[in-house]
Amino acid sequence: MNFLLLKASTFLLSVILFVWIFSLIRRRMLLEEYSFLWILIAVVFLVLSFFHPLIDRVAYWLGIDYGPSALFLFFSVVTLFILIHFSIQLSDYKAKKRILAQEIALLKDKVEELERQRTDDGGRRTEDRGRMAEDRGRGSEGRGQIRDQRTEDRGRGSEGRGQIRDQRTEDR
Repeated sequence: MNFLLLKASTFLLSVILFVWIFSLIRRRMLLEEYSFLWILIAVVFLVLSFFHPLIDRVAYWLGIDYGPSALFLFFSVVTLFILIHFSIQLSDYKAKKRILAQEIALLKDKVEELERQRTDDGGRRTEDRGRMAEDRGRGSEGRGQIRDQRTEDRGRGSEGRGQIRDQRTEDR
């Protein structure tokens, strides 16, 4: 009777896991690229809920005396791989976020510069035009310096944005 209760409870838990995963996908809280992994885990739970002797057989092949210990080892290794995968993605997203923040800071500075040029009086406006023509004569040299500075500052966090802004104001 105890074995039947164990079988029914693991089956019920695997069905609940399936329903929860599909609910998360439907509400767009879980992306499709990650849903495959979680559906695969739910399928493993479902299969193991019907075939408990399979756990003991795999444990025997691995040299483990107690079947649930092999199951625990399996899910610990799977969890480790999932954590490593998500850590890699988190690091990638963090680097992309830093680059986007720097580019936004550059764009904001450019917009502010254009707005200042627009609102300044006529004499100063011609100076800016002359300076802009001078910058155009240099080609991409001025922009390259800013890009080089930005790539050097990628590893420094938010302080890099301020240094880029200072670099641009020094060029003026």
